[in-house]
Amino acid sequence: MNSQPFLRAASLAALLLLAGCSGGLLSSTQPTPAPTVPVVSAPQAVMSEAHVAPRDSANLGFLQAGRVEKVLVKEGDHVKKGDILVQLGDRETYLAAVASAKVALLSAQQALNTLNDNGDVARAAAELAVTKAQKAQDDAQKALDNKQYQRASQQTIDIARANLILANKALEDAEKIYNQNKNRSSDDVVFAAALSQLAAAQQRQQSAQYNFNYVSDLPDPLDVLTAQAALDVAKASLNDAERTWDKVKDTGVDPDKLALAQSTQADAQAQLDAAQAALSNLDLIAPYDGLVTAVNISADEHVTPGEPVITLADFSSWFVETSDLAETDVVKIRVGQAATVTLDSLPGIQFKGVVDSIADGPSSKAGDVVYTVKVRLLNPDPRLRWGMTANVTFPL
Repeated sequence: MNSQPFLRAASLAALLLLAGCSGGLLSSTQPTPAPTVPVVSAPQAVMSEAHVAPRDSANLGFLQAGRVEKVLVKEGDHVKKGDILVQLGDRETYLAAVASAKVALLSAQQALNTLNDNGDVARAAAELAVTKAQKAQDDAQKALDNKQYQRASQQTIDIARANLILANKALEDAEKIYNQNKNRSSDDVVFAAALSQLAAAQQRQQSAQYNFNYVSDLPDPLDVLTAQAALDVAKASLNDAERTWDKVKDTGVDPDKLALAQSTQADAQAQLDAAQAALSNLDLIAPYDGLVTAVNISADEHVTPGEPVITLADFSSWFVETSDLAETDVVKIRVGQAATVTLDSLPGIQFKGVVDSIADGPSSKAGDVVYTVKVRLLNPDPRLRWGMTANVTFPL
């Protein structure tokens, strides 16, 4: 009888029994393992939606209203920086304003030059004016002094009074002699002598009376006021002359007049600049080389300030601009950083790029704060079109 199958069965039964007993013992003595926490790795790149854009683009319009005279370009034209795209009409008024402003500026410049060139003459004239004004004040002061005081000393007055008394007595005596002989013939020598003596006495009395009145009387109050007014005028004139001298004694140019002349010249220059700017604003100029992508105006139409009439784009290089880059991601990106770009319209093609600029100011998208990052494409494709959607990856 072969015993090996039996032994194998017995061994298997023993093992099963041992396993059952061991399982109960392990479950009652060993702790339950802790749950495993998954490890989340930091992202290795920042991704953003974007759109394709040319190097530069602008919607061009006029700074002033007007009637369109000429449209010099059409959609699809290539233009150079400085080319005239559209012209407004009615230039005669602007040309006249420029001409008038040039004349005003020339006049202001000549006045300023004359003021500076005549410095020596102005200095000499101011110095002479001070000298004359000082002389006039001295004369006025003397005239007032003569009016304010008695004309003579007391001794002179006494002498004049004595002379008047003597003249009165001589006149009285001459009158008596004349009265005694007045009935004589006019040819009589005695009558003639008496008449001559009387006339001479009258003259001496009148002179003595005038002298006495002059040396003894005070001046007339109106004369004093007149003299005082004349002195005040002379003082004011001297002060004015001295102020003018103080201004011109160093450079020969009155600083107030110089400031006025310079201000007039500056104003005239500003008026000319404004007139020339208004004239130049009649031409819509290309700010850079580019392609005209839209023309929204025709001849004889009227435009308003700021109204877009021409769209110009520079397609010399291509960029993509992000549209949903969050504030938490933009801080991870730097200018010059490499990026990869894919386009929905060109599947299977990966474009290389480099960060050209990062916007300083934010914008808003669906209530979120986002920042625009501009990426220059290093291997552009001729099939690229403005506005195509793209996805940008910024490896970290």
